[in-house]
Amino acid sequence: MTVLHKAASIAALATIFLGKATAQQINCPVNLISNSFVTAVTQANQSSVVSDIVASSAIPVGDNSTCTSVVLMSDALASGNVTPAQLSQYTQAVAAQVTAGDYLFQFTWRRADGTQFTTLGVTDSLFRLIFEPIQAATGTVSTSQGVGIDTTDSTVLTLTYSYFIRNLLNITTVESEQKTTVITEDNKTIEDESETISFITAPLWTAAATVVPQKIVLDGIECKKAAVTLTFVNGFKSLKVAAGAGGFSGSVEVQGNLGASGQIQWVAIVCSDGRALLDGVPVSDPAWFITRTQGPPQERVFTGLPPFSAITIHNGDPGLTNVALTVNRRHFEVDDLRDNQTRRVDVASAMVAGNNNTVTVEIRGKPGGTGEIVIP
Repeated sequence: MTVLHKAASIAALATIFLGKATAQQINCPVNLISNSFVTAVTQANQSSVVSDIVASSAIPVGDNSTCTSVVLMSDALASGNVTPAQLSQYTQAVAAQVTAGDYLFQFTWRRADGTQFTTLGVTDSLFRLIFEPIQAATGTVSTSQGVGIDTTDSTVLTLTYSYFIRNLLNITTVESEQKTTVITEDNKTIEDESETISFITAPLWTAAATVVPQKIVLDGIECKKAAVTLTFVNGFKSLKVAAGAGGFSGSVEVQGNLGASGQIQWVAIVCSDGRALLDGVPVSDPAWFITRTQGPPQERVFTGLPPFSAITIHNGDPGLTNVALTVNRRHFEVDDLRDNQTRRVDVASAMVAGNNNTVTVEIRGKPGGTGEIVIP
């Protein structure tokens, strides 16, 4: 009686909590209509639970995050579309998701024609869904991006762009990281450059990328441009990757018809003056990394700027001693700079409307001083 009472309590709680978690619409021609508690996972039944989940699996099929159909595992095996080797790989991936202490649930789905089928999945003790075949493999319902530019010093500029693809269980299935680096001596020309892209993928997910690098000139400044196409697949699809120049893939071909696939494209640009753009949108402020040299004052002009309120000077060690700013013919003198000091200069009063602002920066002082002038 105690065991039955506990099972009934679990089923009742699951109706409240798990129902909310799985009531989301999936981009597939099936609807989830109910779920029900089956059993608790123990060390004794863990292996059979994995086998049952695999046997009852349904495989979403589609492209570019659009699921066009669902194929039952039994049909896929009967038709030969899933090979014994693929089945073994899938079973290992499912086994990695199932732990003693989890709860096994049955999910009932309705197709567009009204027919129904069921799958099995597991939750943790708080009824948070860990794995269910359709929801684990369906879609890229949310993506998040992280982007930023780092400066090792005034000569090495690196744009890092991270892209995360998540499934309906909010599990990160593909994480890619692109690093575009340029090396410059004068913040105008590129002396050297490099490009890397790496992936971390969840079980049964695969990713590959093509990268087309190009040197371009923006406003008289040399920049590195990298056009990236990220291709990803899950389920029982695979990627055929052909080698290209520079260690990158020359082409990526999706193979197989069971599972989902998609592509993401973006263009990253890093300029030798510290600017960076992602799909044409600035991701860093114009900046001048400067070392005072022997001779007359050094000057740099920034044009076509939108209105902004301040210019920031990050002084080095040894640092600059004097910086003269001319903003749309208004003059701002920054004297007596100290080593490692950050000085913010309010220039809001000098702004004009539109992308029509011009800033001239002039560096004075003894040779050897370093600093960074950042213009929003």
